Amino acid sequence: MPMAIRELADTFLTDPRCGRVAPASSTVERVKQQPKQVDKGDKRKLLHQLIRTKTRAVRKPGIYTYKARR
Repeated sequence: MPMAIRELADTFLTDPRCGRVAPASSTVERVKQQPKQVDKGDKRKLLHQLIRTKTRAVRKPGIYTYKARR
């Protein structure tokens, strides 16, 4: 639990209980993250290239996208 949340709970609760399931979120050491900024017209081309990559370093690419809403 983040320290800010714990401090907030301490201000409102008397003798709060804390249950822990997993450590704070972190990237697994074996996972290499590499953000790519791409022009709108080149997204499909890059996605196709990433999926077709069959190097030892990129066996199973995980691809996440973010679409800003305006």
